[in-house]
Amino acid sequence: MDDVRSHGTVTDLIVHDDWRGRGIGQTLLREAERLTREAGLKRLVIGALVANERAERTYRAFGFEPYVSILSKEL
Repeated sequence: MDDVRSHGTVTDLIVHDDWRGRGIGQTLLREAERLTREAGLKRLVIGALVANERAERTYRAFGFEPYVSILSKEL
């Protein structure tokens, strides 16, 4: 179970609209992977809002796969 909880996490990855499509997000993801490996961890986790289809496509193209489902309810 320790391997499930021991991972690197990208909490936010934001590229300004004017700079999107230039590979900046991929560069940031590669650096996050490098730092995660350097820390001796074997998993990197990133989240995206369901409505942010572009981010999810980018993350999937980068090799990320569904790992956890988080549900939300407005009160």
